[in-house]
Amino acid sequence: MHNMLENTVFRPRSSLGGEQREARSESGRKRPFFNSLGPVAKYVFIAAACLTGQTWLCSGDIVVVRGTVSCPNAAERSAAAAIAGRWERFLGEIGLKCGTVSDESFRASSLASAKVAVLPYNPNLSDSELSELRNFLARGGRLIVCYSSDADLAGTMGLKLGPYMASGRAGRWETCRFLQRAPPYVPERVRQPARNIRPPVPDGRSSWTVAAWEDSNGAVQPESACVGSQWGYWFSHVLPDDPDAGRTRQMIAAMIGSLDSGVWPAVGRRAGERAGTMDMFDSFDAARRWIVGNAQGAGPAGRARALLAEADMLHEALLRLAERGDYGAAMEMAGRLDAIVFDAHAAACSPGRSDEFRAVWSRPGAGPEASEWDRAAALLARTGFTDVFVYSLSPGLAWCVSGEVPVSPGVKGRGDPLDAAIRSCRARGLRIHAWISCFNLEGAGESMIADLRKNGRLQVGEKSESLPWLCPSQERNIVAIKDAARDLLRRYEVDGLHLDYIRYENNRVCCCARCRQAFEAALGRRISDWPGELFRGETRREYLAWRRRQIENLVRDISTFARRERPGIVISAAVFGKYPTCADSVGQDWAAWIRGGYLDLVCPMDYTQDMGRFDEYVALQERVAPGRVVAGIGVSARESRLNPAQVIEQIRIARRAGVKGFALFELNRNLMNEVLPRLVLGPTRRD
Repeated sequence: MHNMLENTVFRPRSSLGGEQREARSESGRKRPFFNSLGPVAKYVFIAAACLTGQTWLCSGDIVVVRGTVSCPNAAERSAAAAIAGRWERFLGEIGLKCGTVSDESFRASSLASAKVAVLPYNPNLSDSELSELRNFLARGGRLIVCYSSDADLAGTMGLKLGPYMASGRAGRWETCRFLQRAPPYVPERVRQPARNIRPPVPDGRSSWTVAAWEDSNGAVQPESACVGSQWGYWFSHVLPDDPDAGRTRQMIAAMIGSLDSGVWPAVGRRAGERAGTMDMFDSFDAARRWIVGNAQGAGPAGRARALLAEADMLHEALLRLAERGDYGAAMEMAGRLDAIVFDAHAAACSPGRSDEFRAVWSRPGAGPEASEWDRAAALLARTGFTDVFVYSLSPGLAWCVSGEVPVSPGVKGRGDPLDAAIRSCRARGLRIHAWISCFNLEGAGESMIADLRKNGRLQVGEKSESLPWLCPSQERNIVAIKDAARDLLRRYEVDGLHLDYIRYENNRVCCCARCRQAFEAALGRRISDWPGELFRGETRREYLAWRRRQIENLVRDISTFARRERPGIVISAAVFGKYPTCADSVGQDWAAWIRGGYLDLVCPMDYTQDMGRFDEYVALQERVAPGRVVAGIGVSARESRLNPAQVIEQIRIARRAGVKGFALFELNRNLMNEVLPRLVLGPTRRD
């Protein structure tokens, strides 16, 4: 269900060689080759590029270099792609176009017209890539580098690299505090929580500290968060996933604007277009009319109107700044306006029923560590939440104490988050559900997966490829899953058990030898064309029904022993939202589980930014399982990124559909600092 990719530990390797060379000074800058061409020559150049299938960037564009061969393994290459995607998304949101190239396709032609190149996570540069970057700097280009271990590139940019560091305690590197020599219009503070850093060190001559680290208590840390020089900026960390979206956008715009002033008109125009719209309305005026029209009751209406009066003044000031071409200040003003409008929108919204189920998902690497649960639980209780799904174990790794599967080193080093959550949340009246992955081997080591593959226990595709998922037809796997869940219930006094990845990986699995044997026995005949016959005709229909039974049997068994072990426990599952499609696509007939009495609640993962689609999802789900649906809202899921107003709108839609409640994915810094404080202004307030 939910991606654990962010737990990847980026450990830098030794940097690769390359001859260091001084970059040219500003006075000696050459114009990029493309810019030096005349209009006709530029046209011919672009036409030739199109005919030869090359990708060329227009003048003034930004290049994002996706880490591939500079990353030491597949997990880090996957993470590098996700991190590069964040940069692309943020750049698009501030009105800037960018081109993307990989490490191996990185050539001088990729930078022919670019002024700024971003290295989001490219730890170990090859000699050829390092040489191209030096050439780029020499001809006037500028770089933004994040969490690289390449000391040669650091030296070229006039700084040094400190050693790799792991946090060791929660919240050690929480916020970037920008200092006096930071670029204009950068926010004073931007939350950028990091667990691993490679701090840049200014040389005292040609580079300087731009931002220092503060911990979660506001105490300044000795490590630099960002160092600047005439060649660009070097961050100690990778850009995290939506920790502080508005200020992160402003930070990126300010830094790129200081390296290439030509971007400011586009940034200013985009800020003016977006400001106060909450990304839900065509204009600030339309958003304002909605807020005024929906504010009900003297108290909410008064609060909303007072906030709108302040927003009106900020909007007028923003327009004046844009008119006189002060785009950076306009962008800064837009951030202030957005914050006020989000508050006004929230204040205009009505609270829900007193018995509404309000939950959050919390997973390792994003949610609170053991030492942080007191603060998190207090915030959730104050905001009107009732339930928390705490990720606890998969068949490959436990994030709690377990006698059945390997325990994460983090539990031993930083404490047991499930135990801490139970103690902190129960003291504040919150219910805790142990969230377990059933078939997906999240967190499992390579040796475990290799052993399971050797013993034929993994799901297998139609081309005989094995996947890191346990096969549901194999008794050994079913026993292991049930034993791990039973062990957890005996160790922890949880209020609920929340099942995730209770499905097949896709609609073309499983084709392993054990599935063949079991399905042929159920079918009562031999299948000569295996697995081809599984994907056509009547056999296909019978096979899909057989797959559904394998999953349903496990849900039934877990429900039975969980209720015996802990009477009154709430059994729920995170499921695909498109029903009945998911019954065939992944074997997840969750409506049948509800009808059979195996589940108390179902949590469809309705992760979309499209409000109309979300409305369709929850309306259908409530018809299928009336009174049992908790709508899953993807605040920071891979499939959706929602701002506070969009979260509130999906809560409103879910309430109109009549569902039991909602669950937010996921409990992280963004949710705690940007979303929850707004929910309590309206949607979850106690009138």
